[in-house]
Amino acid sequence: MTILILGGTSEAKAICQQLANIGRPLIYSIAGMVRQPVLSCEVISGGFSQYGGLAAWCRRRGVQGIVDATHPFASRISASVSAVSIELGIPCWRFTRPLWQAGPNDNWHEFNHLAELSSFFKASAQASPQRIFMSVGKLDSRELALFKDHQLLLVRSAIPLQCTLPSSGVWVQAVGPFAVAGELELLRNYAIDAIVCKNSGGEAVAAKLDAARQLSLPVYMQRRHVLAQGDGRWCTEFSTAQALVYAVTQKYLTSSLNE
Repeated sequence: MTILILGGTSEAKAICQQLANIGRPLIYSIAGMVRQPVLSCEVISGGFSQYGGLAAWCRRRGVQGIVDATHPFASRISASVSAVSIELGIPCWRFTRPLWQAGPNDNWHEFNHLAELSSFFKASAQASPQRIFMSVGKLDSRELALFKDHQLLLVRSAIPLQCTLPSSGVWVQAVGPFAVAGELELLRNYAIDAIVCKNSGGEAVAAKLDAARQLSLPVYMQRRHVLAQGDGRWCTEFSTAQALVYAVTQKYLTSSLNE
């Protein structure tokens, strides 16, 4: 019985390492755009389109369970996993990283998508921030163009941009986790007056929020997409990696006793 782990997050790697002890074959899948993890199991990259889709690949490899530990904003992948688990009649365990929560000294403003935020900034006129730190992952030319009139657009991403920055744009390549001291230095060096990011949760990239709090900077936070609830017979959601690992372990320990 093979378990497929859809990763790309620090929690996914930890889940994979902990499940290595249950005596079942594991396959770890990652987009492969940033870095390849070093794990004791088989690691594949590049997605499943090259294999005829996720369902076809799972049938071919005899997958009997899927762990969805992808990024919180990878909603299309999570929806596909849920559909495949129902189609094949195999369990899906979804790890959902808890949201960041604003504290009493935070100045956060939520938005749904970048076009909405751009319109808000334009309507704010003189009150609009002019030197923005954009930390939202992959961007395209259309999205970047929404903020071309700002004095500075500092963009940080783990992989090189696949598009051209506006004239006010500066690109910085970096991969988390990040430290508060480094984030403070970055924000001060570029005289940033606002941060734009996604509410991805977790510790790896939370330092920018601590830095914003210390500098009294506003943070414009993109809300997560609301994921459709999976079929309860097949898909179970967990807010901690430990709870997910326990559920998978119990499932396959029980299966072993019945074999």
